[in-house]
Amino acid sequence: MIVESSLRNHFIVAINSDSGSPFHNAVVYVCEHNEQGSMGLVINRLSGLQLTDIFSSLEIKVSESQVPSTPVFAGGPVKENVGFVLHRDHGDWESSVFTSTDLAVTASKDIMQALADAQGPTKALITLGFSGWDAGQLEAEIAKDYWLISPVDESIIFDMPVGKRWHAAIESLGFTPNQLSPFGGHA
Repeated sequence: MIVESSLRNHFIVAINSDSGSPFHNAVVYVCEHNEQGSMGLVINRLSGLQLTDIFSSLEIKVSESQVPSTPVFAGGPVKENVGFVLHRDHGDWESSVFTSTDLAVTASKDIMQALADAQGPTKALITLGFSGWDAGQLEAEIAKDYWLISPVDESIIFDMPVGKRWHAAIESLGFTPNQLSPFGGHA
């Protein structure tokens, strides 16, 4: 498969990866894809941390007496100590990159303070780390049948239980995971 257009604002869905891979059954939201490479955030792998842990490590005081329990995701194996917020409700934050007309990724501390003050985006997914590919690397992996390309469905990102996101992304293509071959290859 040759990928000629940008995969920005698409899901790539891992298939045919072994269970030890950091991308086993991963759904990655592609934030950037161009001739220099690709960057995305895994949206279905929890880090084991909560947003309150991030606030504490950043020494952000929480204005609300009770912050809802918000999980933090493991966005990928690159720079796992750097946080990213994939969100709706574009605000005036310092370092937002718009990935579509509806979604943006922000990696600045001011959005974290806004979340702590209950002034942040209403729909947000917080990750530590990201997934990255050098120029042509993602295209080569797609050609080897490591990934399916799926249109973005924001309900999968923000509303669906984490354990159902991989299945839902595949089912959005019109088939079920049971219909996938366990062997990559070409006919």
